[in-house]
This record gives sequence, structure tokens and C-alpha cells, in this order.
Amino acid sequence: MTTPKAFLHPTNFRHEIPVKRLMNDLPGGIGYGVAMLVIETLAGQPDMRYPAEAVDLLAHDIGVSIPILNTVLTTYGLFEEVRDENGKSYICPSLNIWQEPYLKKVEINSLRGKKSAIKNQLRLQLQIDELNHTLSSSDSSQQLINKIINKKIKNKSLNGETRELKAHLIDKYNNTNAKWEGVAGYKSLSIINGYLHNNVTGKDLAPEAAIEAWGKLAQQYATEGAKK
Repeated sequence: MTTPKAFLHPTNFRHEIPVKRLMNDLPGGIGYGVAMLVIETLAGQPDMRYPAEAVDLLAHDIGVSIPILNTVLTTYGLFEEVRDENGKSYICPSLNIWQEPYLKKVEINSLRGKKSAIKNQLRLQLQIDELNHTLSSSDSSQQLINKIINKKIKNKSLNGETRELKAHLIDKYNNTNAKWEGVAGYKSLSIINGYLHNNVTGKDLAPEAAIEAWGKLAQQYATEGAKK
């Protein structure tokens, strides 16, 4: 049970018959004051119980004698003695009733807090699932793009005949002074270190550009015959 931080009591508590008898037997506010201090102490105890074996300490804390405290605890029906596995203790039945609204509110707030925590967890999980879906979709899109690119490159790759002519041209004209003009739109091409070389820019052709140029060069070589 949650230990209350405060306790509630009706304003007409002092008008109840047992309390009026208490106030009559212990006048000057002594009886009523002791009763309220005991109730206040119980409100701050776990399960709102006080161990009977520590009544002497309670009397010391309140500032009254043990006989007066025992009289308040046992004579007027404001408190009850109960026993459980932990031994004998005192409770105040009225306090338990008074605190029900407070304890119920505490329980409701606790349940709301747990509900909010669950909602936050579910919201976070939804965000994670959405992110995973987005990443999955992104990966799928990228895979599709890669397939299209690979397909295009594959479609542009050299066929068997062209590869044979390419190998022949490299074997015959690699690192020589042989030049081809106007092939695939290039002003001057040579074969250097096995690659088609743009003599104007001084750089080898990029892979896709080289595939196209090799195809054109092989076609031209096959059509015109070996003139070089």
C-alpha cells in the first residue's frame, strides 16, 4: 500500500461520541491531541499500522506517558489491535476509510502513468517500424536502380565478335603510333596500355564511353579491313 503524504479527517470528528468521551476524560486538549497525533503517525506508516511493541517509543515521540497512550489506544474504540505474521499492531479503522479517496487517486495516477509509458513505448515502436519500412523501401529502390544500371551496362557490353576484334586490335596496335580519327565522335584515339586513349584530352575513355567506342572501332575495322 502506498504511504500517504497527508491524511484527511472530517471536521466533525471531535463531535463523535467516543471522541467526546475521550475529551471529557482527558481534558485540556490532551486526549484529542494524543488521538490526532497517533492518527497522524499511523498515516505515515506502511499499511497505516504501528507495532504494539514500540508503543513506548510512540509515547516518547508524542510527549505523553505510556499509561495515557495505552488508554487512548484501547478504551474509546478509536483504534484497534490486530495481529498478522509480523506480530501485534494498532490501526485506526476511521483513518483507513478517510484515506480511501486519496489512495484511489494515487492508484489511478499510477495506472495513468503506466498507461502513458505504454503509449510512449508503442509510439516509439511504431516510429521504429516506420523507419525500418522506409529503410527497407529505400534498400529495395536502390536494389532496383542497381539492377537497371547493371542491365544497361550489360546491354552495352561487347559481344563475342567485338571482343575478339578488340583483343586483335590491342595485340596489334597497343602502344604504337596508330591513331583512329572520328570514331564514336572522337577526333583522335589510340590504344595505350590496352585502353582506348583520347589523344586530345590526354586521358583514357571512361568505361561506358570505351564500350561504345570499342564497338564502333571494331565495326569500322571489320568493314574497312586492316588498313594499318
